[in-house]
Amino acid sequence: MPNLKSSIKDMHKARKNAIRNREVLTRLHTLDRAVRGASEAKAAAAALAACIRALDKSVSAGILHRNTASRKKSRLSAFVKKRFSKAKA
Repeated sequence: MPNLKSSIKDMHKARKNAIRNREVLTRLHTLDRAVRGASEAKAAAAALAACIRALDKSVSAGILHRNTASRKKSRLSAFVKKRFSKAKA
């Protein structure tokens, strides 16, 4: 247990941030599964838009690095494009 008052405050802040980070990351995983599990192109596009929005918000909140979010968005977009382009052809 920390002795300094500022260290105690830092500990509380770290706990609160860890809880917030876990909630956001869990939500991102859920949205990712929604995109990958979509059975129709329209549903996948809607889920992808929601996932991209959540990724951008997590970057602005400082939870994810911008390159990590960019990589995830790119991979999800490629997945949707590959999966539903075959249905049209």
